[in-house]
Amino acid sequence: MAVLGLLVAAGAASAEEGRSNIWKEVNAWTVGSDPSLGGSCYAATSYDGGMILRIGFYPRGSANLAFLSIGNADWKSIEPQREYDVALQLDRGRQWPAVAFGVDLTGSKALVVNFSNTDFFTEFVRKNTLALAFEGRVVASLSLRDSMKAVSEMFKCQEAVIALMPNGGQGAAADPFAGAGGNAPNNDPFAGGGQTKSSKDPFAM
Repeated sequence: MAVLGLLVAAGAASAEEGRSNIWKEVNAWTVGSDPSLGGSCYAATSYDGGMILRIGFYPRGSANLAFLSIGNADWKSIEPQREYDVALQLDRGRQWPAVAFGVDLTGSKALVVNFSNTDFFTEFVRKNTLALAFEGRVVASLSLRDSMKAVSEMFKCQEAVIALMPNGGQGAAADPFAGAGGNAPNNDPFAGGGQTKSSKDPFAM
């Protein structure tokens, strides 16, 4: 199943209730089980200005373990399935160069980064901010307030979902783009705190 299809329901947190089974509300975060992801669980939140952040699991047996998506209605030039060299940074710590790919959600475009292990989750819940950089500029800087509680509930949700599945949650591979290459940016967009692009659509050509 293509990732584009798997993530098409990843809209604003306020819209999740109509498409997913809500596990718990954690302040500004919504934790739930997504039928379009084989019942796998996610945590999502939204911000002023239309920014949306979602982190979650793929079905067991998929090519990747989990994903993070960041979207905004202003990012209209993002092309579905196109690859984008980006970098993630939590607080002022380690940088995570990554190859993201575009998805077309209902009402907004987003970039999705896949993960093969839980290392990023471990760092994610301990930090206060998440920054996304593209072409040497920070294009999103998001608060991670209450993310530890939200991700903790996401893991509980996932354990409950797996326990209810007769096949242990095994599913078909979810990501046909797994293993795609990509080099890390040569510059350091986070130096000096990072400079945010002034354009509402930093991905416009």
